[in-house]
Amino acid sequence: MLNLSAGAIAQKNNIGAPSAWLVLLEIQIPGDWEPLCLTNNNENVTWDGKTWQAFPFDLEPLRENTGTEVPVASVRVSNVTRDVLNYLELADGAIDFPCIIRVVNSEVLGSATPELELEYVVRKITYDTQWVVFTLGGSQHIARRTPERRYMKDFCPFAYGKIECGAATATVTTYPTCDKSLVQCRERSNSIRYGGHPGIPTGGLRINV
Repeated sequence: MLNLSAGAIAQKNNIGAPSAWLVLLEIQIPGDWEPLCLTNNNENVTWDGKTWQAFPFDLEPLRENTGTEVPVASVRVSNVTRDVLNYLELADGAIDFPCIIRVVNSEVLGSATPELELEYVVRKITYDTQWVVFTLGGSQHIARRTPERRYMKDFCPFAYGKIECGAATATVTTYPTCDKSLVQCRERSNSIRYGGHPGIPTGGLRINV
């Protein structure tokens, strides 16, 4: 259930109120580029110190997901003028950049708190002559493997001869390759930097309960 501000509730309950519910779309582009700030209003809107440019876009109805997959949504932004597409091309696209969808009331623009705020990340961009379509998903850390590396008994994940491995240049010259095993790490007098976990017990699957 949404917790609307007192001002928004008053506007909602006033049948004759001239107010409108506005959707604000912000795509944040790191670096020196200004964020892309659009509104589905028929004129520009100033909210939270920013000017939101009136521009045609549609939101796919947001769906609740009860499964294990990461929820996704889509936003279609008009590409008739190619203004948005050209901006994205100049900024090297927007993949993995934050996208925030907010809903505000036109009569309560003095409040910096939106009535609704949804945060996504741009996962994919497609376009044709009519629309630029942003496919939005959850933060990348949701799909990231945790822990980042697997814990293996007789395999070192470090790149041979690199910083984590620490093998000396002379050692790499003498032994150009390494199979990442503890045996070969000892042959190279580098076992103190071994990245495997020889203490892991053998004997198949072990479950602690």
